[in-house]
Amino acid sequence: MNFLDIFGQLDDPRIERKKLHPMPEILLLTLCAVICGAENWDDIELLGKSKLMFLRQYLPYESGIPSDENFPETMSIRETKVAGKVLVTTLLSSGDTPKSELSNLYKLRWHVELDLRNIKTPLGMEALRCMTPQMNEKDMRVYFLGYSLIRLLMCEAALQAEILPRQISFKHTLQVWIAWSRHPWEAVGGEQTALLLVLIAEQRVGNRSGRIEPIAVKKRPKPYPRLMNPRAQAREEILKNDYPKKLK
Repeated sequence: MNFLDIFGQLDDPRIERKKLHPMPEILLLTLCAVICGAENWDDIELLGKSKLMFLRQYLPYESGIPSDENFPETMSIRETKVAGKVLVTTLLSSGDTPKSELSNLYKLRWHVELDLRNIKTPLGMEALRCMTPQMNEKDMRVYFLGYSLIRLLMCEAALQAEILPRQISFKHTLQVWIAWSRHPWEAVGGEQTALLLVLIAEQRVGNRSGRIEPIAVKKRPKPYPRLMNPRAQAREEILKNDYPKKLK
């Protein structure tokens, strides 16, 4: 189930004659805008107008982008204390969503951190290296495409092994695929694909519910200067003058 399926299941409290824009369109626009750093309804409307063609890849937006007048001025929320923490949610009914379910949802937040880390560290998107925003956007799209393809392999492997995709290691899947793609296969058939999925499903991730990790850097940076010249030129200087004394 994706975000759009979830949006479609939400109740729309608005009066029928005032529903100019469907609720899933408003929620998708708001979610994308908040991820991009929008801080108010004007920012959300501005981003929607600039990215209308992108949004129409997922929903029609036949009436265009909602203006700030279409967004609610207030929002009903529910505060509840669970395991010493105060949780704030829009799931208002305690009967439909008791505290125990909210506590389980809160524990699953760690998957968000892991997914973002998988995009940045194993795939190498910790730093954007392009010189223009447009090229950086294209670069990010390629990373997101690669991430989605690795997740697709994980889902296929989990389906074959009859386990949950979350039980498979993302980094292990990436490493297996890199090694597999370098192998000079004469032909790609069903047996080889099944073997690939078996190898992916071999590395299982343990149950890490409630996991807490410090936000700190463990490794100390090495006291080496930055490489300011082309590597070939730097090698020639080493062959000619040896390494600098302070690095020996």
